[in-house]
Amino acid sequence: MKAMHVAIAPGLTILTFLVAFGHALAQQPNLPPPLFAEAAAPAGDAARRPPATNRMRFVDVNSDLLADDTVLVNLFDDASFVAVLDRRIDKPSGDVLWLGHIDGVAGSTVNLATRDGVVVGTFRWLGAMYELRGTGAGTHIIREINVSRLPAHVDPKPVGRPDPLT
Repeated sequence: MKAMHVAIAPGLTILTFLVAFGHALAQQPNLPPPLFAEAAAPAGDAARRPPATNRMRFVDVNSDLLADDTVLVNLFDDASFVAVLDRRIDKPSGDVLWLGHIDGVAGSTVNLATRDGVVVGTFRWLGAMYELRGTGAGTHIIREINVSRLPAHVDPKPVGRPDPLT
């Protein structure tokens, strides 16, 4: 599939890619089941929009799908893709680390980790960044991150070496 490039404004190239990619996905038969299902927004602080968030939605995660080598990642209606497993680490505790990429998109990353029923992850491609995290209320939140609104990186200040105990 050819990516379309539009240089009208920042973000339109990504949007054009997502629309074209989403259209191609809709025409593919035999897609894996979707990783996310719509969920109600929890009450309280979990429903507040964090800083640097373009949009967000609440979901339930079908973490059983992380046993598969391909996963349909349905972040938003216009941002869905098939992720392909590069490496999976299964812990004796049942926790899983699922590391992959978006099928056909060079330089993309899909990183998911499970622990005690909570799934966290990041999805990156073509300058876009999405985050998945638990809400603490039994659901999860997907956020589209506005990278330009993130704080600038600051190197940590060196800390002096502690005195040895005598």
